[in-house]
Amino acid sequence: MRIFHYSFFVLVYLLSFPSAFAKAPVKKDTILYKTSIADIADASKNSVVNVASLILIQDEQEMAHRMRNLFVDPKKDLFGAEMLSAPKRAVAVGSGFIIKKEGCSTYYVVTNHHVVQDAISMRIILADESIHHATLVGKDADTDIAVLKFETSQDLKILKWGDSEKLRIGEWSIVLGNPYGLGGTSLTTGVISYLARDLSTENKRTLVDNYIQTEAAINPGNSGGPLLNIDGEVIGVNTSIISTSGSNHSVGFAVPASLAQDVVEKLIVHGKVHRSWFGTTAQSLNQYICQYFGLKDTKGALITKVTKGSPAEKAGICAGDIVVSINKKPIKKFTDLTILGKKIPIGTTSDFEIIRKGEKITLHPIMQEYQSHEAFQDSLKFDSIILENHAYNTEFDFGVTPLTPQFRQRFEISDFDIEGVLVADVKEEGIAAQFTFTQGDVILEINEKKIRDIHDVNQIIKDSLKKDPHRPILFLLHREGSRNTFVAIDPKTKNIKGKDII
Repeated sequence: MRIFHYSFFVLVYLLSFPSAFAKAPVKKDTILYKTSIADIADASKNSVVNVASLILIQDEQEMAHRMRNLFVDPKKDLFGAEMLSAPKRAVAVGSGFIIKKEGCSTYYVVTNHHVVQDAISMRIILADESIHHATLVGKDADTDIAVLKFETSQDLKILKWGDSEKLRIGEWSIVLGNPYGLGGTSLTTGVISYLARDLSTENKRTLVDNYIQTEAAINPGNSGGPLLNIDGEVIGVNTSIISTSGSNHSVGFAVPASLAQDVVEKLIVHGKVHRSWFGTTAQSLNQYICQYFGLKDTKGALITKVTKGSPAEKAGICAGDIVVSINKKPIKKFTDLTILGKKIPIGTTSDFEIIRKGEKITLHPIMQEYQSHEAFQDSLKFDSIILENHAYNTEFDFGVTPLTPQFRQRFEISDFDIEGVLVADVKEEGIAAQFTFTQGDVILEINEKKIRDIHDVNQIIKDSLKKDPHRPILFLLHREGSRNTFVAIDPKTKNIKGKDII
């Protein structure tokens, strides 16, 4: 009875304060999810497809070896009919998602360029395991985006683009796709762990400087699949991972929807993406190059080569110029030069702010449609060179020889406008080796002075060290038969003989 009395009085007391039962106010920043991840999976899984590409693998390494050594296996046909194995067929698997419907039965699928790059035949596999022939609409290597299309009488749902510009670190992200070619549509979840990730390097450049980084597992086979937000909208196209084993380590990357959507629309309409081109190659600045040029920091892009007849050449841009801004947008790193340049409308005049010999000038190239002007090649190792005419530099421990027609052929230097001397040997523990000098490099200039013969090398280095023994010496090299690069050697560097080489 006593318990009843206490309960009654407590209830009366609480009822006298209605606010105690009032619903707590919802903060404006509070997110109320109307759907669960399972709902998103149900709604999206039929819009995600598996992409299978049939490719031919050539025995190119064996062919290169035999041709280089003029080697004929006596056990094989003298005329080479059996010199090499027949091309082998292989299937590359990836993912994709339906983004557009045309007419009653044509569907467009977004995937990665690298999924279909060398394909001779492609198939789309739907969630019900039905297989459909696919044709290529267009592909864009710079953003790793491709578009396919296929026909089916099924009524399939398309996915909608989301706004990747409004993403915040910590928001949920959902990966759908076909990991390891297991079939069906798998789902992983995580959060956005970083925004605007730039993965460009000096040897691998990409127009995408704002990859979305997610901890949702992206594995081989997920390439080309969608990255969704909590509303089931596409905020990115899954494209790559960072891994030491080939499996996901919770560091995956997606091309943001803001860029992918524009590329997809252009591929559907034109079959390609038209971009601007001004005809230069560039590299980053380091402390020694900055010291040589008297710069305060490493911001900017150092021009290493200008293509003949290009907009850059017509505008007066030269190797050795440092581009610090384009249309008043700063160049913080050398990859910005390509990214900003290709976004400029074709046919327009641009303002390139340049540092040349310590002075700032502005040049005005007229942008043309993009055309490839550089082909990177794998580094090659060569045997020792037998030399008749040779000069050795004892300060930096490397030797040079004239660039003869035979050496042009041997080191695949097909551009006869390249004039200089060939790096014939580099001492392993010497200073030049520490600054990446390699046999086969062609020295074009030293301290912005053209090299005419092998004797110029020692003379210019000697004069430069006599004038200022602490100032780095700037070399312009032609490397791997395809590209120019600046290397600044710090004369204060010691050789590493007697030390462990890591």
